[in-house]
Amino acid sequence: MIRIPHAQPEGIQIFLETSNGVWSIITAFVVFFLVLHLVTCSRSAQRGALGWLWGAFRMSQAMQLAAATMVVLCGVLVSRAPIWLWYAMGAPRPLPSPFLVCIAVGALVGSVGGLWMLRIITRPRGPWPVLLTLMVLIGYLAFTVVAVAGQP
Repeated sequence: MIRIPHAQPEGIQIFLETSNGVWSIITAFVVFFLVLHLVTCSRSAQRGALGWLWGAFRMSQAMQLAAATMVVLCGVLVSRAPIWLWYAMGAPRPLPSPFLVCIAVGALVGSVGGLWMLRIITRPRGPWPVLLTLMVLIGYLAFTVVAVAGQP
C-alpha cells in the first residue's frame, strides 16, 4: 500500500487540488488539439471543418476513435475542473450545486464517450462488450444508490 507522508487533511487537499489541476490542464490541451486534428482531417477529406461532427459514423475508424477520445476527455475536463476550482477556493463546505451539476454532466459525457470508444475498438466482436459494460455500470449505480439510501 502506498502511503503519503503526512497525510493530514491539508496535505490531502493540496494533493487532490494538484492532481485535479494537472488533469484539467493536460485534458484541456489534448481536447483543443484533438478538435484541431479532427477539423484538419475533415478539411483534407473535403467534408468541411465540422464534417467530423456531423458525419461521426461515416468517418474512418481512426477519426471515430479520435472523436470518441475527445468526448471522453471533455467529460474528464468538465468533471475535474470544478473540483480543482473548489479546492483552489479553499474547499468551502458544501460543494456548490453548479459544481455538482458539472461533475454529473462530466461523468455522463465521459461515459458516453467511453462507450463509443469501446464500441469502435470492439466492433468485430459484436455488441456484447458494450452491453456487458452497461450491465456492470448499471449494477454499480444500483448498488451505490441502495448503499447511499441505507445510510442514516
